Amino acid sequence: MVEKGSMVEVGVLRVNQMIDGAMYDIPNRTYRQIGHDTENDFYEPTGVVRGAFADPIQALAVAKKDNAEICVITTFGGSACYAGDYTKAKRLSEQEDSFQQTLIYNGRIGDKINIGYREFSSSLARPAFNNEVEYDLSTSDEISYKGASLEVIEAGNTGITYKLIRNFPD
Repeated sequence: MVEKGSMVEVGVLRVNQMIDGAMYDIPNRTYRQIGHDTENDFYEPTGVVRGAFADPIQALAVAKKDNAEICVITTFGGSACYAGDYTKAKRLSEQEDSFQQTLIYNGRIGDKINIGYREFSSSLARPAFNNEVEYDLSTSDEISYKGASLEVIEAGNTGITYKLIRNFPD
């Protein structure tokens, strides 16, 4: 019904074709940027496959220069670098400290409707911040929760029609 949260623009590394390396295989997928320094951009290594005798993986690194290789950085400070087809880009993503609020319609019984409230942090449900509330439409067609207000136009067992009066405050 109502949702509010924040998104940020993050750097990503898009590997366009599988890199079949001697010690590590880097699948074609998108890797989220996790850091940078003066010489390199660093990306999450999720999905990278290490060979049987290869060191554990800490990150992917790409130098800030044209035609740089993709390097697998190990937990022991070593690296294995490979040429490959990739692009660096930006995309919208939920930030790790993002916070989102939602109202969810759960149905109607008689004159009462049930609304679920959920808070999410970094895309994970926060169980301590889940709540369900009932509103009696025979007393008012306006409902409010945590600063969000709605005018209920029609409510049935499986759906609701409403007008948003005010979203969650900042």
